[in-house]
Amino acid sequence: MGEANLRGFRIFFQVITSILFLGFLSTAVGGIVMKTSTSALQAIVTMAIKEYKGDADDLRQVAAFLLGIADTTALYCIVVGVALAVLALIGLIASCCGWHKVLKIYIAILIILLVAQIIIVAVLFSNPIKFANNIVSSMETLLKSYGDKSEEGDTSTTIWNALMKTDPTCCGMDGYKDFGITRLACDALDLRF
Repeated sequence: MGEANLRGFRIFFQVITSILFLGFLSTAVGGIVMKTSTSALQAIVTMAIKEYKGDADDLRQVAAFLLGIADTTALYCIVVGVALAVLALIGLIASCCGWHKVLKIYIAILIILLVAQIIIVAVLFSNPIKFANNIVSSMETLLKSYGDKSEEGDTSTTIWNALMKTDPTCCGMDGYKDFGITRLACDALDLRF
């Protein structure tokens, strides 16, 4: 009975590790495609902004932002995908060949990664008020450059315009006065409170 349980666990472990390997490998391949194929990148950006209902200038800003972070995102996908795919492949080979020491090291690495992930999530989300305050302060910083004719101002304007067109619609952090315009001007622009 013990041998059958061990064999069943080994098969289960190999299936899970194979799925992880393929998932991480596809992440790396996706990063390579994003890095090398302009048409694939344009298709991804088009799919991402398909539902956006802003004007053409805002749409160009969103597309420029997405294309601007694409190289960095692709690089992270490649590095993380390859590293974790190699790790999963080592675990799969160790399981298939019966390398018990390598398998123990593999499991130890997985446990360390899991604990690190739990700690990171716990630290980031342990204080929801602090997390929300960080978001609010970032939005207030963006609001200061709203409407400026600079790259930062264009990004700020695009983000705020997108937020104000999302239900529930709003006008700034504290209402229409954030923009230095009257409520009548907001009503004329069809910005609801």
